[in-house]
Amino acid sequence: MKKGTRVYVKWEDISASLHDTEELDPAVAEVCGWVLSHTKRYLRLATCRYLGTANDEKDRITIPSGCVVEIYEI
Repeated sequence: MKKGTRVYVKWEDISASLHDTEELDPAVAEVCGWVLSHTKRYLRLATCRYLGTANDEKDRITIPSGCVVEIYEI
């Protein structure tokens, strides 16, 4: 995925439970953002960009590639 592309990503995250006997499934998460970088190991996104800031501020998320269930350009 090319840097700057706006994407929707569905991914699975860790779920944890203590002192329980029930089966536990991963949490499913969604995020939209702009690709900062995409490698075999990670997908890095800016989920919010602050326009007009001197230092190019962003809210960022890094998702391990193996956790990505679905990704498409929006």
